[in-house]
Amino acid sequence: MAGLLALVLLFLAVASVPALATNHDITWVTGVDYTGWASEKSITVGDTITFQYGGSHTVDEVTKADYESCSSSASLRSSTDGNTVILLDEEKTRYFICATGGHCLGGMKIAITISAASTTPPRLPPPLHRPTPPRPPGAPRRSLPPQRTRQPRRRAPGRTAATPSPSRRGT
Repeated sequence: MAGLLALVLLFLAVASVPALATNHDITWVTGVDYTGWASEKSITVGDTITFQYGGSHTVDEVTKADYESCSSSASLRSSTDGNTVILLDEEKTRYFICATGGHCLGGMKIAITISAASTTPPRLPPPLHRPTPPRPPGAPRRSLPPQRTRQPRRRAPGRTAATPSPSRRGT
Protein backbone atom coordinates (compact mmCIF):
# COMPACT_ATOMS: atom_id res chain seq x y z
CA MET A 1 0.00 0.00 0.00
CA ALA A 2 2.85 2.38 0.85
CA GLY A 3 4.40 1.72 -2.58
CA LEU A 4 1.15 2.61 -4.32
CA LEU A 5 0.81 5.79 -2.28
CA ALA A 6 4.38 6.79 -3.16
CA LEU A 7 3.66 6.19 -6.85
CA VAL A 8 0.51 8.35 -6.72
CA LEU A 9 2.39 11.15 -4.94
CA LEU A 10 5.19 10.99 -7.53
CA PHE A 11 2.66 11.22 -10.36
CA LEU A 12 0.98 14.25 -8.77
CA ALA A 13 4.33 15.98 -8.26
CA VAL A 14 5.36 15.43 -11.89
CA ALA A 15 1.95 16.42 -13.25
CA SER A 16 2.00 19.72 -11.37
CA VAL A 17 5.37 20.80 -12.80
CA PRO A 18 5.20 22.54 -16.18
CA ALA A 19 6.99 20.90 -19.10
CA LEU A 20 10.72 21.41 -18.97
CA ALA A 21 12.05 24.31 -21.02
CA THR A 22 14.35 23.67 -23.95
CA ASN A 23 17.28 25.76 -25.12
CA HIS A 24 17.58 26.07 -28.90
CA ASP A 25 21.08 26.91 -30.15
CA ILE A 26 21.42 29.01 -33.28
CA THR A 27 24.81 29.37 -34.94
CA TRP A 28 24.30 32.90 -36.29
CA VAL A 29 26.24 33.10 -39.57
CA THR A 30 25.54 33.98 -43.19
CA GLY A 31 24.47 31.30 -45.66
CA VAL A 32 22.04 29.39 -43.39
CA ASP A 33 18.35 28.74 -44.10
CA TYR A 34 16.92 30.07 -40.84
CA THR A 35 13.34 29.94 -42.14
CA GLY A 36 13.67 26.17 -42.59
CA TRP A 37 15.33 25.80 -39.17
CA ALA A 38 12.49 27.67 -37.43
CA SER A 39 9.76 25.71 -39.24
CA GLU A 40 11.24 22.40 -38.04
CA LYS A 41 11.33 23.39 -34.36
CA SER A 42 8.62 23.12 -31.75
CA ILE A 43 9.24 26.18 -29.60
CA THR A 44 7.09 26.86 -26.56
CA VAL A 45 6.71 29.52 -23.88
CA GLY A 46 9.55 29.15 -21.39
CA ASP A 47 12.10 27.93 -23.95
CA THR A 48 15.22 29.94 -24.69
CA ILE A 49 17.21 30.53 -27.84
CA THR A 50 20.94 31.11 -27.78
CA PHE A 51 22.50 32.96 -30.70
CA GLN A 52 26.21 32.14 -31.04
CA TYR A 53 28.13 34.38 -33.43
CA GLY A 54 31.36 36.16 -34.22
CA GLY A 55 32.23 39.85 -33.81
CA SER A 56 31.06 40.90 -37.27
CA HIS A 57 27.41 40.07 -36.50
CA THR A 58 24.61 41.43 -34.33
CA VAL A 59 21.32 40.07 -33.06
CA ASP A 60 18.62 42.71 -33.32
CA GLU A 61 15.03 42.03 -32.31
CA VAL A 62 12.71 43.98 -34.59
CA THR A 63 9.05 44.36 -35.52
CA LYS A 64 7.50 42.29 -38.31
CA ALA A 65 7.64 45.28 -40.69
CA ASP A 66 11.36 45.86 -39.94
CA TYR A 67 12.01 42.14 -40.33
CA GLU A 68 10.41 42.12 -43.77
CA SER A 69 12.35 45.24 -44.89
CA CYS A 70 15.60 44.25 -43.08
CA SER A 71 15.64 47.55 -41.19
CA SER A 72 17.38 47.83 -37.84
CA SER A 73 16.81 51.57 -37.37
CA ALA A 74 14.13 50.97 -34.70
CA SER A 75 15.44 47.76 -33.08
CA LEU A 76 13.59 46.67 -29.97
CA ARG A 77 16.85 45.22 -28.62
CA SER A 78 20.36 44.81 -30.05
CA SER A 79 23.14 42.49 -28.89
CA THR A 80 26.77 42.12 -29.95
CA ASP A 81 28.19 39.89 -27.21
CA GLY A 82 28.57 36.75 -29.37
CA ASN A 83 26.42 34.59 -27.08
CA THR A 84 22.96 36.11 -26.79
CA VAL A 85 20.34 34.20 -24.79
CA ILE A 86 16.69 35.16 -25.31
CA LEU A 87 13.92 33.91 -23.01
CA LEU A 88 10.76 33.20 -25.00
CA ASP A 89 8.26 34.20 -22.37
CA GLU A 90 5.01 34.69 -24.27
CA GLU A 91 2.99 33.13 -27.05
CA LYS A 92 3.70 35.17 -30.20
CA THR A 93 6.12 35.48 -33.13
CA ARG A 94 9.41 37.28 -32.51
CA TYR A 95 11.69 38.59 -35.24
CA PHE A 96 15.49 38.76 -35.25
CA ILE A 97 17.92 40.08 -37.87
CA CYS A 98 21.64 40.72 -38.25
CA ALA A 99 22.11 44.48 -38.65
CA THR A 100 25.52 44.20 -40.33
CA GLY A 101 25.25 45.65 -43.86
CA GLY A 102 23.78 43.16 -46.34
CA HIS A 103 23.56 40.23 -43.92
CA CYS A 104 19.79 40.40 -43.38
CA LEU A 105 19.17 40.85 -47.10
CA GLY A 106 21.37 37.76 -47.60
CA GLY A 107 19.02 35.72 -45.38
CA MET A 108 20.48 36.26 -41.91
CA LYS A 109 17.11 36.74 -40.23
CA ILE A 110 14.72 34.50 -38.37
CA ALA A 111 11.07 34.63 -37.28
CA ILE A 112 10.40 32.43 -34.26
CA THR A 113 6.83 31.40 -33.48
CA ILE A 114 6.33 30.59 -29.81
CA SER A 115 3.44 28.27 -28.92
CA ALA A 116 1.72 27.85 -25.57
CA ALA A 117 3.45 25.46 -23.21
CA SER A 118 2.03 21.96 -23.16
CA THR A 119 -0.30 21.12 -20.29
CA THR A 120 0.04 17.39 -20.91
CA PRO A 121 2.24 15.80 -18.24
CA PRO A 122 5.26 13.93 -19.54
CA ARG A 123 4.97 10.15 -19.85
CA LEU A 124 6.44 8.31 -16.91
CA PRO A 125 8.80 5.41 -17.58
CA PRO A 126 7.52 1.97 -16.60
CA PRO A 127 8.31 0.90 -13.04
CA LEU A 128 11.55 -0.98 -12.48
CA HIS A 129 9.70 -3.71 -10.60
CA ARG A 130 6.11 -4.73 -10.30
CA PRO A 131 4.42 -3.70 -7.08
CA THR A 132 3.42 -6.57 -4.82
CA PRO A 133 -0.30 -7.25 -4.80
CA PRO A 134 -2.18 -6.40 -1.61
CA ARG A 135 -2.29 -9.24 0.91
CA PRO A 136 -5.61 -10.73 1.97
CA PRO A 137 -6.83 -9.90 5.48
CA GLY A 138 -5.32 -12.19 8.10
CA ALA A 139 -2.41 -13.27 5.88
CA PRO A 140 1.09 -13.01 7.35
CA ARG A 141 2.97 -9.81 6.53
CA ARG A 142 5.48 -11.62 4.37
CA SER A 143 6.18 -15.20 3.69
CA LEU A 144 9.58 -16.49 4.62
CA PRO A 145 11.20 -19.56 3.10
CA PRO A 146 10.89 -22.64 5.31
CA GLN A 147 13.67 -22.86 7.83
CA ARG A 148 15.64 -26.03 8.45
CA THR A 149 15.22 -27.43 11.86
CA ARG A 150 18.29 -29.03 13.30
CA GLN A 151 17.79 -32.67 14.15
CA PRO A 152 19.46 -33.83 17.38
CA ARG A 153 22.41 -36.14 16.81
CA ARG A 154 21.63 -39.78 17.17
CA ARG A 155 23.59 -41.56 19.78
CA ALA A 156 24.67 -45.12 19.50
CA PRO A 157 22.27 -47.45 21.29
CA GLY A 158 23.02 -47.84 24.93
CA ARG A 159 25.11 -44.70 25.22
CA THR A 160 24.14 -41.66 27.16
CA ALA A 161 25.77 -38.33 27.43
CA ALA A 162 27.54 -39.53 30.61
CA THR A 163 29.06 -42.59 28.92
CA PRO A 164 32.46 -41.74 27.47
CA SER A 165 33.09 -42.48 23.83
CA PRO A 166 35.31 -45.47 22.99
CA SER A 167 38.26 -43.25 22.11
CA ARG A 168 38.34 -41.73 25.57
CA ARG A 169 38.21 -44.98 27.56
CA GLY A 170 41.12 -45.74 29.62
CA THR A 171 42.68 -42.37 29.72
